[in-house]
Amino acid sequence: MQEESKEKGRKFPFKKLIIAIVIIILAGGISFLAAWFLFPAYHMYGSSMYPALHQDEYVVCVKTGSVRQGDIIAFEYNNKVLIRRVIAVSGDVVDIREDGSVYINDSKLEEPYIRVFSVGNYTDVNFPCEVPDGCIFVLGDNRIESVDSRNSSIGFIEKSQIIGKLFLRIWPLSAFGGIK
Repeated sequence: MQEESKEKGRKFPFKKLIIAIVIIILAGGISFLAAWFLFPAYHMYGSSMYPALHQDEYVVCVKTGSVRQGDIIAFEYNNKVLIRRVIAVSGDVVDIREDGSVYINDSKLEEPYIRVFSVGNYTDVNFPCEVPDGCIFVLGDNRIESVDSRNSSIGFIEKSQIIGKLFLRIWPLSAFGGIK
């Protein structure tokens, strides 16, 4: 009788192993789906959002169609994902003066995240302009180099193009944290 109980204790618990494997696969699948559909991550290329974001940083966004002035968003453009800051929403009148300062509805926009104000190298839109219904106006923080709504090739961003709002920098670890 003692030998039978010893043999039972020595048997490998295959049932527990199978349950553990199923749990790991389900957890991985749920994590993958959440990352893909709710919180996509993006690799930053270029310097259009400098100094807020830097080349080779990885950022995470939350999928939403609701954005407001000041949000940094990811949006689809020409089979690419671009990241820019929302400057104006539907119905706002945008004016960019010769010194690069931005006015929304005749009020100067306070932009503490800008180091150098500039009209930009790629501007071909006439100002002032009104943001059409269902659209937003975006600018990169590096106004000299950014291609954004000041260029007619990008122009106003339709809300259907918006992927989501950036909220977290995940790489490099030294820069881990929220995005402003």
